[in-house]
Amino acid sequence: MKMKNLLFLFAFLLIQSLGFSQQTFRSFVYFKTDEANISEETSRMVQEVVDLWRNSEEASLLLIGHTDNVGSLKYNLALSQKRVEAIRDLFLQLGMPNDLMALRFLGETAPTTTNEDEQNRQQNRRVEMVLTYQEKVPVLTVEEPVDTSLDITQVVVEEAPEENIQDFLAQFAPAPQLFHISPLRDTSIQGAAGTILFFKANSLKLPPNPDSLVVIQLTEYYTAAEIILNNLTTTAKNRPLETAGMIKVEAWNKEQSIPLKRGQRLEVFFPNANTSKDFQLFKPAHTEANEAVSWRRMTNARTNPCNAAGMVNNSCAYRNFIGRWFCNWRQARAFRKNWKNRTRNIQARNATSTKAVDYDQLIATIKDEGNPCRTFLSPNLALINCDRFLNEYPQNQLVDVLLQEKAQPSKLTAIVFHRIKSVMQGSPYARDQYFFQNLPPGHRVTLVSIKYQDEKVYLAQKACKVKEVPDQRLVYQQVDKAELLAQLKSIGW
Repeated sequence: MKMKNLLFLFAFLLIQSLGFSQQTFRSFVYFKTDEANISEETSRMVQEVVDLWRNSEEASLLLIGHTDNVGSLKYNLALSQKRVEAIRDLFLQLGMPNDLMALRFLGETAPTTTNEDEQNRQQNRRVEMVLTYQEKVPVLTVEEPVDTSLDITQVVVEEAPEENIQDFLAQFAPAPQLFHISPLRDTSIQGAAGTILFFKANSLKLPPNPDSLVVIQLTEYYTAAEIILNNLTTTAKNRPLETAGMIKVEAWNKEQSIPLKRGQRLEVFFPNANTSKDFQLFKPAHTEANEAVSWRRMTNARTNPCNAAGMVNNSCAYRNFIGRWFCNWRQARAFRKNWKNRTRNIQARNATSTKAVDYDQLIATIKDEGNPCRTFLSPNLALINCDRFLNEYPQNQLVDVLLQEKAQPSKLTAIVFHRIKSVMQGSPYARDQYFFQNLPPGHRVTLVSIKYQDEKVYLAQKACKVKEVPDQRLVYQQVDKAELLAQLKSIGW
């Protein structure tokens, strides 16, 4: 028994000789809309962090700024920076050295909840304060009696939080393409990847005393690389989807986000939605923070097919972009003449590949190139996904796959299909596995895993068939940002 007590004492003194155990303290401060002002409550919470820092050693502080989605991506990024810098300045005033602090500005890219209402948006207008510090283990003096009943297995050392892959991927968020349009005119615009948007005159709900022009922001996600790096997927309630493209559309006037009027529709042309009549519009399903975006079908969206041949009918029965048919040739001719006389006055900024397009010219171009003309009517300006369910595979034929790979917040692991445009992310299943559910059988896929660790990025890829997912762990190679983009683009679509 004496020997056992001596061993426990020796182990305890060994831990004491190491001197410190690492701890993490996380706190949040919140802001009013479009403000970076310091409130009394914020000052109190910052003081708590400072007090904890003064009673610790080897401390470091990470400040991460966030906003809601009211405002442009660029504006919110700058606003999150203002909020972080305001908090940093308060820490400096209270005596914390500048070199102990690291700053990150994420804007609206990492919400903790949805932005559907003001209560949720309030939770997203925040700055995270993450203090990592070393706390000394209490020192036993010679005069103090030693508790020889100490069980060394009860000493728990908290590990530092793992890096989150989403913090790294935030830098890949694409800048939106910007258009200035008149809300009083029928307008058509075209994005760099071929998306075409049709806005009907007076379809946008403007604020009081509006500016004369509305800013339209268009972001396009068509490739596997864009989908992966923006934490998107092609699944709806764990059912696989094939995508024809994803877009994010926003309208702004007087620095306010504006929606469509009730009963109005945005007409969208997806250049890849012509291979099947099964394509339909989807909107994001509710997901937790940092989870990949899943989808649910827009029940109030509609398709707007052209004639049976899949081409625009150029005869007397003329269809305009909002689905209206003219059964009288005089009406059709008058409409076409009036349309040609309308001007667009659209300017594109920040992306030279974007352009305003004339509707008649657009239709003529689609016909000359032999492309089908099929559009979709969306009641919302938001993140929109044009997908179809893979109904050719009965539910009982879909397979589940377990990948032997350690599940970590610092990883993003996905399967990219070769023949169909589909990306499915794996869900952590136990500590050492990722679970892929309801995969269509027989397809060739590429397993992709991105790991962000110690401010370095690693990539692993493995081509295989769905039923041949390797049992062994993936092999990672360190890559830089350019190499990561190039290898993801090489997947094929």
